Amino acid sequence: MKVIAIDTTEDIVGWGTPTGLKSGFTEYVVNGAYTGEETNISQLDVTAVIKEITKLVILDRLDALGKAEDAVAILELPQNKKKKYRWDCATIISIDDTDVIAIIEAVGVDPAVILY
Repeated sequence: MKVIAIDTTEDIVGWGTPTGLKSGFTEYVVNGAYTGEETNISQLDVTAVIKEITKLVILDRLDALGKAEDAVAILELPQNKKKKYRWDCATIISIDDTDVIAIIEAVGVDPAVILY
């Protein structure tokens, strides 16, 4: 679930999850539907939240651990052609993507250190 919150007093748009919204927001769009009124954040279905991370953040975190080149080498193996194609086409990655988790584990890193 994506929640967009619009602070009508300052005309600022902010993105977040139900637990990440700041106070002061007065109008919400929940799953693409404009509510037109204040929504009680505690009543939103937080089980539907899908967290995502950009590829650049993943690579930066792997690089900081000296593992980015190893991960890229795994993606470039012939048997990983489809995984490489999916990686190249994506701009953001779901933190529960099994292929990405497997590659991070294959380079000896705990996925929780990268995908948070």
